[in-house]
Amino acid sequence: MISKPPRSRSRSAKQQDPLEVDLTVSLRFGDETDERITPINRQRIPMVNSVFQNRDRILRTFVTLMFRAGLSSPKVVGHLIPSGARKRRRG
Repeated sequence: MISKPPRSRSRSAKQQDPLEVDLTVSLRFGDETDERITPINRQRIPMVNSVFQNRDRILRTFVTLMFRAGLSSPKVVGHLIPSGARKRRRG
């Protein structure tokens, strides 16, 4: 008689609570301390599914976060749009 392979873990053991991560994102746009922007500070984020399943959404959100943080820094905006800062009309 052929024996059956041992059963894997039960479903309840596989479906554990999601891993939670404390995330802080701090971006530095220069050498000065006031040129540091922290858009996300100690936020609890549940890690659900796989990074590979959500990689497009993660990348899109990260690029959006970087762009928004950069636009909140006048120094970065000056580098991105140099003509807008120089060609202002006076009175």
